[in-house]
Amino acid sequence: MSHADRALLEKFTDLLRITHSIKKSEVALALGLSKTQLLKKLIEWGKTLTFKIKDEFIIVEDLDGFLGSLDEQFATWESQEHAKTGKNEALEAEPTSHPKSTGALTINTKLNVNFQSFAKQESPTKPVAKLAPAISDSMDYHGTPLVTNEWKAMMELEQLLDGKTIPAKPDVKYDNFGFSTERGHVIKLSLYRQGLVSLPETIGNLTSLKELYLENNQLSSFPETMSSLKSLQRLWFGNNQISSFPEVINKWITGLVEEGCSVDPFQGSATSRSKRNRRQPIK
Repeated sequence: MSHADRALLEKFTDLLRITHSIKKSEVALALGLSKTQLLKKLIEWGKTLTFKIKDEFIIVEDLDGFLGSLDEQFATWESQEHAKTGKNEALEAEPTSHPKSTGALTINTKLNVNFQSFAKQESPTKPVAKLAPAISDSMDYHGTPLVTNEWKAMMELEQLLDGKTIPAKPDVKYDNFGFSTERGHVIKLSLYRQGLVSLPETIGNLTSLKELYLENNQLSSFPETMSSLKSLQRLWFGNNQISSFPEVINKWITGLVEEGCSVDPFQGSATSRSKRNRRQPIK
């Protein structure tokens, strides 16, 4: 198996760790494959891995069994690679005969000198443009590359939104629905008026998030993992069903306020804009 094929299979596995049922179109998008290419891969992988295809969905009924079959397959491929490498090393170790003439050696030496001299003459003098740092370990969220942990958070949010795609936007305001990114990290996220009753534990993966807008939903609390969001400059969550928070979240919000973060649980109400003292943690 090539490194590219193995990387595709590992991404496919990451998808199925998050959800046991996912649309084929979403898998194709995440892996950067056409529908035809994905079908060929699924036929190939289905020979050794335990998953099913039902209508438009790929389903894993036994995740432990699926991961076990995957581990066995990787072990098989690795042993095959080791065997192939051993054969190549044995071939390289065999003695080879060389012509005894010193003329060839003299010519090669001169060529090496000439190439080094040429390389020095042709060294570039123009400044080389700096490239933006590449995103390592990234996944594709509907056309937007995200680091894997943040991609997982967005996929779980999408599930809580009944499969609705969160749109990528150049900029996000509090009363929008969407997200914006910078170098593969989500920096702004607005889930305004989406009927959310809960947030996934993985929302704590969005550690580069600067603005989070949650107004006009049906949230009753926040997962404790949200305390990992240390970069927030705005956290607005008015017009929800929140009456109290766990101690961990209350301390986190208090710390955000002390750091100058705009925390406004009443941002959605008509009177909030004139009452700055309400921008305090709920106790």
